[in-house]
Amino acid sequence: MSAIGEDMNSEYVLRARNWLIDRQNTDGGWGEHYISSFREDLAGIGYSTPIQTGWALEGLLSLPEPPIDCVKKGIKFLMDMQLPGGGWHTDVYSATGIEVYKNSNYDVWALMALGLYKKRYPQNEGDVNK
Repeated sequence: MSAIGEDMNSEYVLRARNWLIDRQNTDGGWGEHYISSFREDLAGIGYSTPIQTGWALEGLLSLPEPPIDCVKKGIKFLMDMQLPGGGWHTDVYSATGIEVYKNSNYDVWALMALGLYKKRYPQNEGDVNK
C-alpha cells in the first residue's frame, strides 16, 4: 500500500495492524480455519501455518514502525517450524473461498517474510540464520 502512496499511519492501516497483532497465536504464528471463508467470526483464528504467518509478517513489516516483539515471535515460529531442507511441513489446510488446498509452493510466503525481516533488521541477522 505504501508503494502506491497510501498513508501507512492512516486509521484503517492501524486497525489492520491491530487486527493482526490481536490474532497472533501463542506459538508466535498466525492461522485461520478454512471455513472462515464462510464464517466471519472465525477470521484469523486457527492453528498457525507458515503460509499465513508469512502473510501476517509481510503486512506488519510493511509498516513504518512494525511491532517488533510481535514480528520477532513470528520469525521465531517460522524458524522453529522450518525443515532441515528449507521448506515447511504443515498438516493444516487453508482455503480460497470454495477450494481447500494444501500446497507446498505457498512456502514462498514464509521465505519472503524471512527475507523482508533480514533486509529490514540486518543487525538481527542471527534471528533468521540457522
